[in-house]
Amino acid sequence: DTGAVEEEARDRLILLKFRHPLTRESLYRDLAQIRRGLLHKRIAAALEAVYGEAATEHADELAFHLSRASGVAEPRTVGYLELAGSDAVERHADEEAVDYLAAALRAAEELTSPLEPATEDRLRRLLARAQTSAGRFQEAREQLERLLARAEASGDRAAQADVLRHLGINSTFLGRHADALNEFEAARAVVPEDAPTVGAGIELAAGITLQQLGRAEESRQRLVEALRLAELVKDDGLLAWVHRALALINTFGGNSGTARRHAAEAIDRGRAAKDREAVFWGEWVLATLEGLTQGPAPMEPWMAAARESAEALGSPVLDLHVDELELEYLYFTGEWDQALALGTRAIHRARALHKRALVVRLLVWTSSVYIGRGDLDGARLLVDEAVELAGVASGSAPFASDVHAALPALIGLAALRLAERRLDDALESGQAGLALAEASGYVIWALHRLLPIVGEAYVRLDDVERARQVLERFQDEGRRMDHGMSLLWAKAGQALVTWHSGDLEEGARLLGEAAEAMDAMGIPYEAARIRRQHAGRLADLNQTDAARAALDQASDVFQRLGAEPELRATRGMYEEIGVTRRGPTGGPDGRAGLSSREWQVAELVAERKSNHEIARILGIAYRTVTTHCQNIYKKLELEDGPKRIMLGDRVREGRLTRPD
Repeated sequence: DTGAVEEEARDRLILLKFRHPLTRESLYRDLAQIRRGLLHKRIAAALEAVYGEAATEHADELAFHLSRASGVAEPRTVGYLELAGSDAVERHADEEAVDYLAAALRAAEELTSPLEPATEDRLRRLLARAQTSAGRFQEAREQLERLLARAEASGDRAAQADVLRHLGINSTFLGRHADALNEFEAARAVVPEDAPTVGAGIELAAGITLQQLGRAEESRQRLVEALRLAELVKDDGLLAWVHRALALINTFGGNSGTARRHAAEAIDRGRAAKDREAVFWGEWVLATLEGLTQGPAPMEPWMAAARESAEALGSPVLDLHVDELELEYLYFTGEWDQALALGTRAIHRARALHKRALVVRLLVWTSSVYIGRGDLDGARLLVDEAVELAGVASGSAPFASDVHAALPALIGLAALRLAERRLDDALESGQAGLALAEASGYVIWALHRLLPIVGEAYVRLDDVERARQVLERFQDEGRRMDHGMSLLWAKAGQALVTWHSGDLEEGARLLGEAAEAMDAMGIPYEAARIRRQHAGRLADLNQTDAARAALDQASDVFQRLGAEPELRATRGMYEEIGVTRRGPTGGPDGRAGLSSREWQVAELVAERKSNHEIARILGIAYRTVTTHCQNIYKKLELEDGPKRIMLGDRVREGRLTRPD
């Protein structure tokens, strides 16, 4: 009814005219604004009538119009805005949540009757949560301080304790960890004994902050107390989050079995509480553990499950955490083009979401591909940014405000310096990282790249004794943690030490076994690097044909990856032992260097399965299937034509041989 809208708009404009002097420009501006507001109000009323009792299911749509409506605010406006804001918080649509909840508070101020204090407090808590997630920490703190003042005035100790807990979390995000711990202690001092749920939340928050600071034993103690309190109230949602925190700290501490048990509990409790985010973290931990202990292939199903949970939640932050896993997966499986593309996208998204520690890790893992390809300038840009963001000093182990940023930054710095042949500097950064890992109790970071870098630097310096010490640590920690990849690196290290000690035949045998085991684990780049070393030892034993065969295998991998430094070294070894390359082992027919997983994908393509069906059958992500297909096409040199049909035909006609 546009006529009624125009009439009401004119009436309101007349009222404005009596209150304020109007210019011609302001007259037209105000009339247009009033008209828009009235139209939004009438649309909201019409939609509400259409939806009837199901109107709350469309709170987002109604809130959009009511937040822009003209006229006196109504309680239902506040209600719809709160519902829409709460839904946006759960979806991690943080800026959208801030907009809705701030609009709800503004509308509440215009009500003829004030909101109930409990309702206003609930709105402010939600708004503070959304502002924190959006990186607007100071604005969130202002809301929390207002809540604390109200709780203190009313004498509500449980509410005081809960707000102090949130203030501590806010201080952690602001990098004020000492303040955060003080606020958690203040919360502990006022929480009543009959509020175990609040008490468990305080212990959980304190444990997570101590975890970030690398104070693992203190963190574990607080988390165990959180678990005790959560079990008193039998709150599945709270228990899921406590188990999630315990799963993470045991993962980083290298307690694989304990971490698995807590991750499984987080999943079970999260499902019972219908808390998909807690389930996500259980899946994420299990994907991480499988990748560390068994290699890339066993992590795929859990990684796919975590991706599905992140997508179901609509959370860009959780999606980024899966991107980090997938980036590592793609690096170790040799799918470097996809790793670079994913890493570049993920870094930009993590920066936009203000996830500093995650940005650091994504920068470092992406730099690994640049280092592998010999693009040290590209790697340096990423590592320099990671070092700056993490606050890592170049000399010794830093005071870490977040160990999970500082340690990866030191890993990146040590790896870059090793690639630059600055061996003493690489050792300095690597030892600083090892010292921080040991001081924090997060020994998983020592096994994850730090010890391999330090060990390789010692080997290059011909410091056999120190290389042997690193090897012994590798073996001890790898066995304790059931860390499959580190045990293979330890085997390769043992082979090199054995060779340096004069036992050439045993050194060559161990290197060959390590290379085969790495191939079986699905980490072709590391396998090819060891195989190149194996070729050198075979040449020393005058086994020229075997040496050339090993070099041919390694060269195929390095060419496919674009690993120029290793490819140059391989060419040099051909010249050194006086042989020429036999030519690529791939081609349009034969084995073509397909991995076991790629062969499984190829067989299912031949059965005319779609990529979605293949992902479901193999328990891997759809994106991973796409990546495998691209790699298969590249290996088979399927440049033109219907590649999928051509691949299926070759499998069905028996022109491809199953890998051993």
